[in-house]
Amino acid sequence: MVKVDPGDTYVWQQYLVTGRLAEMPSIAQEWKPEVYEDIYSLGEMSGTDIHLISTDDATFGALVSEEGASCSGEVRCTGKSVPQFDSTALFAISCGNNNYVGSDQYYFSPSIASDNIIRSYACEGEAIDVRPVWKLLGFFEEGSCDFLQNAVYDSNFCSCCDSVSSSPSVSTTLSPSSVSASPSLSTTLSPSSVSASPSLSTTLSPSSVSASPSLSTTLSPSSVSASPSVSTTLSPSSVSASPSLSTTLSPSSVSASPSLSTTLSPSSVSASPSLSPIVPPSCEDSPLEIRFEGNNYSCEEAEALDGCTSNIIQSHCPSTCNACDEYECADSMAPWEFRSNKLRCSQLANEDLSDIIFVCSRFSQISTTCRFTCGLCAD
Repeated sequence: MVKVDPGDTYVWQQYLVTGRLAEMPSIAQEWKPEVYEDIYSLGEMSGTDIHLISTDDATFGALVSEEGASCSGEVRCTGKSVPQFDSTALFAISCGNNNYVGSDQYYFSPSIASDNIIRSYACEGEAIDVRPVWKLLGFFEEGSCDFLQNAVYDSNFCSCCDSVSSSPSVSTTLSPSSVSASPSLSTTLSPSSVSASPSLSTTLSPSSVSASPSLSTTLSPSSVSASPSVSTTLSPSSVSASPSLSTTLSPSSVSASPSLSTTLSPSSVSASPSLSPIVPPSCEDSPLEIRFEGNNYSCEEAEALDGCTSNIIQSHCPSTCNACDEYECADSMAPWEFRSNKLRCSQLANEDLSDIIFVCSRFSQISTTCRFTCGLCAD
């Protein structure tokens, strides 16, 4: 079970590969680098600037910085394409001939009746067949777009240029802008071409034709099968006295459905393994490096980049950031790297108690990072 908090972004990219049975291993190997699962915490992604532009308070359009579009008018407010700490979701809502721009999703909904039910599907004062239409504009500072509160959003207000940019877009698109010898880095719903070498672009479906794509993550087929499926797990299905914490490409034992994913802990032999006492240290930073947007940072490097202004960095580096009172005994909220894998304390906390005990007692780097989950300050 993955816990996604408000403002977090959960990504799980996966494929079902089909074709000739003898070709399955080689095809799966080509797509293996495209498979990943991750959670981005609130504020972890910088996103793209979104400008709301108008010439008056009646009609407006949206200009995304990386689209290369042009707009005539004045920038009324600027937000982001992903949630930020100081922002709220901004909607353009229409109900019949009425329009609203703001953060209140139920602006046109009828007053709450005695049954305490919010009827968001209805429009106050309109016929029963009139339904509201919502459009998420982005994430903006509360009140910054009040000038446009009753304006109408026009998707054609900003015209996009026809020229092709020399630098690839990293914004979400439904299809690639052109077929290029160099892969696009933008998110696409289907690959632009079939290639012997996997594309570097994020895709939600493989190049091969599939009648029924699987929703489970597959790194490579687990057995000789026409439609192998292996789901992502945090603990392997095999029993091992000394499990590896690194990503495994093949199962450690013969199993009908071996796990191929990164594991934090084994499916332990004992139902109640013993835990050697962990001596609570004084307030310490995590020895593991923070993983952020593809780069690793030590606590010293994070501090030098003014990272200590973030609660997430403070939780990982309480000593360096002078935040011992708040985070000395708390789990790090930052993503961290362990044996070339990006992990989080929340993943460990979702494991079985026996597995948590095993990991915390064996790996001091993790127990110093996931202080609460590992009971580092327990009496």
